[in-house]
Amino acid sequence: MDRQASPRSGRKIVVRGAGNCERITSLTQRRQGAKIVKNNRILIFYHSCGNLEVIIPELIELGITVMNPVQPEAMDPIGIKEKYGDRICLWGGIGSQSVMPGPFLDQVRDEVRRITLEWNEGGGANGTLAQTVLPDVPWENVVALMETVKEYAAYV
Repeated sequence: MDRQASPRSGRKIVVRGAGNCERITSLTQRRQGAKIVKNNRILIFYHSCGNLEVIIPELIELGITVMNPVQPEAMDPIGIKEKYGDRICLWGGIGSQSVMPGPFLDQVRDEVRRITLEWNEGGGANGTLAQTVLPDVPWENVVALMETVKEYAAYV
C-alpha cells in the first residue's frame, strides 16, 4: 500500500509537531511530555492520513493513545489491529473512499461487519469510517453502516 509521506517525513512531523513547532524538538523531550500527559490520564489523539505503519511503534513509544484514521485504502486494518491493537487504540478501518460509495448495500454491510467483528476482539479499536462521509456516498449506505455497527459492535 502506498504512503503519502515518507517514514523520514512522518518521523519529523511526529518529533517536531505540525507546523514545524520547535518548542519540543527532541524525541527524548517528546517522550517526557507524553509521560506527563499519560500520568494525568489525558488522551492523545494522533491524526494523519495515509500509511503510518512504519511509524506506529514510535507513536506508541511517544505515548499516543489513539491513532486516527486507519485507512483501508492505505493500510490493512486487520493486520494493524493484530500487530498494534493491544498497545494503541485504533480509529477508522472502514473505507470512506473504497467501501462507502459502492452501489451495493450488501457490500457495505459485509465490510462493516467484517471490520467490526475483527476489531471487537480484545477491544482497543473503534471501527468506524476512516474519513468523513464523502458527497458521492448514497444515504442508504450511511444508514447501512450505522445499522450494521449497532448490530455487531461490542461497545455501542
